[in-house]
Amino acid sequence: MFSSHHLDLVEGLCKDVVIIHRGASVLEGAVSALKAGARQRHVEIEVQDPTGPWLPEGEAFEVVERRGNRVRLTVDRDVDIEALLALARRAGTVSHFSFEPPRLSELFMEAVS
Repeated sequence: MFSSHHLDLVEGLCKDVVIIHRGASVLEGAVSALKAGARQRHVEIEVQDPTGPWLPEGEAFEVVERRGNRVRLTVDRDVDIEALLALARRAGTVSHFSFEPPRLSELFMEAVS
C-alpha cells in the first residue's frame, strides 16, 4: 500500500489505485484502464514556420497551452487525429505530434469537478 497526494508519482509507481476525495472513493482500478477509459486525450503539435493560424475556431478541442510554434490541445477520445494532423501539415512542416491519454492528476480533477 502506498499513499500520496502526488498523483504523478503514484502514476509512475502503482498499477492499481484508489483515489479518495473528501472521504469517498472517486476513482479506482488499474491506472492503464482508467486512462484508457478517459473521455479526453491530449494532442501536442509543433509546426515549423506556420503560414498563419491553422487551428479553426469552434472545433472539438480546447487549446491548453501555446509555446512558440507548439500547441497543446485537449480533445475528445474519438477525435479524427488524421484530420487534425492534415490541418497542421497544411500550415507547415510538422516537427512534433503526440496523442496521449490524460495524466492521473487530470483524471482526478475531472472526477471531482
